[in-house]
Amino acid sequence: MLREEDHVQALASKPHSQKCYSIIGRGLAVGSRFALTVADRAGIERLLRQGGLKSSANPELLAGFLRHKLRISRGAPEPAPEDLVTAGCEVVYMTNDGVIRSGLLTFDLNPKSEHVPVETLLGATLIGMQMLQKAPLLRDSGDIDAVVVIDVKPAPGRANAPHQ
Repeated sequence: MLREEDHVQALASKPHSQKCYSIIGRGLAVGSRFALTVADRAGIERLLRQGGLKSSANPELLAGFLRHKLRISRGAPEPAPEDLVTAGCEVVYMTNDGVIRSGLLTFDLNPKSEHVPVETLLGATLIGMQMLQKAPLLRDSGDIDAVVVIDVKPAPGRANAPHQ
């Protein structure tokens, strides 16, 4: 029987779609804890303090989720590991619908279409996750899906300042 670490090693050589289906099928959560950089923690605190969530579909739910994320997340080492989802990096992920998507995780209050804003439940969930980690994904409707981080492409110089 494969240990979880061996399974993760085997997944590393598979294409993205095979990785995700294997992870979702097994319910594997590698590095199931969240980690936030100092800059990302400050960015989330600034969003909460300055009311940057008012344009979201469910600001109360999102604010509560972000406060919870701040409470449960450990501090990330500096510089942040390359497999950690931080503001400014491109994240490749998959949700329950099986479609692989990617976007630039950002604190920008006027995001472009290719951005995944932290001011959304998806962005708030992704920040602090690691590659191959699976987590519950709250939806504005109250439903709960799952999201898996498939790949993380760090920002140049890992400059993930939340005030971009």
